[in-house]
Amino acid sequence: MKNFLFLLPISLLILNLGTGWAIDWNAQTLLNYDWWKDNSGNRGMQTYLPLRIEARHQDFSFSALTGYAYTQINPHAGETRSLSHLLDTKVNLSYEILDKLPVDLLVGLDFNLPTGRTDLRQRDLPLLMDPDLISINTFGEGLNVNPTLSLAKQLGNWVGGIGVGYAWRGAYDFSTNFKGYHPGDIFNLKAEMRYYFSSQWNARIFGKFAWYNEARWKVLSPVTSLDFWKEGDFFNIGIGVNHNEKKWDAGLLLQGIFRDKGKFKLETVGLFTEADIKRGNEWLGDLYFRYLIDDKTTLKSYFEYLYKDQNYGSPTSPYFVGRREKYSLGLGATRVLSTSVEGEVYVKGFYMQEDEVLFPDPRGNRYYRGFSAGLQLISRF
Repeated sequence: MKNFLFLLPISLLILNLGTGWAIDWNAQTLLNYDWWKDNSGNRGMQTYLPLRIEARHQDFSFSALTGYAYTQINPHAGETRSLSHLLDTKVNLSYEILDKLPVDLLVGLDFNLPTGRTDLRQRDLPLLMDPDLISINTFGEGLNVNPTLSLAKQLGNWVGGIGVGYAWRGAYDFSTNFKGYHPGDIFNLKAEMRYYFSSQWNARIFGKFAWYNEARWKVLSPVTSLDFWKEGDFFNIGIGVNHNEKKWDAGLLLQGIFRDKGKFKLETVGLFTEADIKRGNEWLGDLYFRYLIDDKTTLKSYFEYLYKDQNYGSPTSPYFVGRREKYSLGLGATRVLSTSVEGEVYVKGFYMQEDEVLFPDPRGNRYYRGFSAGLQLISRF
C-alpha cells in the first residue's frame, strides 16, 4: 500500500480542485503474464498488474502509474527464486500552451517515487532478467526528477517537434553488496518530422539522443564514492509509414539503435584502470494491422523483428557478446463494453536465438521461446 500512500495527497488535492472544475478522468489497469524457456532447461515467468490514473483540466494534466509484479526464475541447475513486490510509482505533471505562440509548447515534470523494491539479496539478482524475456526487469530505483520541454509546429502537411529533458537520478542501495549506487543523470534530446500525403497516408522520421553521466557507488566509507561506470551515448533513428482506411489501418516502423562505447574501471593491485565495453548495433522492425469489425470491436495483429549485432569482431575478447535475433507475433482484440469502459485481450509469442556470450557470464548458444498474454481495461469518467 506504500505506493498509494504516496499518491493520496496528490489525488486529494486534485479532487478538491475538481469540486469547482470540470476534470476528465481516465483509469487503466492490465493483467499481463510472461513466460519463457531456453534450450538449457532454464525457465522464467512474471505476472504484472499496473494501475494508471490520468486527470485533465483544460491545459493541465496529471498521471500516476504504479504496479505490482510477481517474478520467478527456475534455473536448470540452481535454486528457484521468486519475488513479489510493489513497483516504483511514476508521476507526471504537464502544461500545454497551444495556439498562443508561434510554436506549441508542452512543459512536463516527471517523478519516479521509490516505492518499489531495492537492496536485493545477492541470490535474488537473477530475477533481474533480460528485457527481451519479461516486461519488468527493474523492481525499484531511487528518487528521480525529470523536467522536460517539447515544441511542436505545423506548416501545411508538415508537422515537426523537438523535445529536451534532463533526468536527475537519486542514489539507492542496489543490493546487499552494492550500497549507495548512483546510476548517473541522463540528458535527452529527441526530434520528429511527419508528413501527411493525404487523409490516408502519412510518414514520419524521428531521432533520439541520450547522454549519460558517470555512475558511482560508495566505497571505503559512507562518504567516499567512486565513479566506476559510464554508459555510452545512445543514438536512435527511425522511419515509419501508416495507411488508414474506413475499416482498417496498417503501419510499418523501422529503426536502428547505436551506442557508443561504455567505460568502466577495473581494480588491479589497488590501482584502477579504465576499460571499454562496446555494444552491438540494434535493428528493429514493427508491422501492424487493425481491422474494424463494427463500431465496438477491433481486431489487431502485429509482427516484430529484432536483430542485435555482436559487439566485437572476434569472440576471443573477454567482453564478447554474440548476435541475437528475436521474432514476435501477436494477436489481439479491443471491445467497447459501455460508454465509459473499453477492454482488450491479447496474446504474443516469440522465438529468440542468441550466439555465444562471454560477458558478464560465459554461456554458449541459446534458443528461447515464450509468450505473453494479457487483459486490459480502460475507464473514462
